[in-house]
Amino acid sequence: MTPRTRRLKVRPCVEWFAQQMERVLRQNDYKGGWDEMFVDDLIDRLHEEVSELETCGCKPRRIIKEAADVANFAMMIADQHRSLARREGEAR
Repeated sequence: MTPRTRRLKVRPCVEWFAQQMERVLRQNDYKGGWDEMFVDDLIDRLHEEVSELETCGCKPRRIIKEAADVANFAMMIADQHRSLARREGEAR
């Protein structure tokens, strides 16, 4: 296997957090996907979610949900750029 095709072993905390992200995504499936959104709009939403995370208080479940929201918007931005990179032959 080359370094490009070797699968990384996912840390337990990353796997757990990915599940939290997926839970939040599924709760919002009715809104549609992000494929057609502009990256600038996704970045604006990321900033909004960071603000929500900063002000959500000390409730662990709320913090986890808001952190997953932040991570999901960061993922959406990366996913949009991954699509662009694939078209340009740069993505892994």
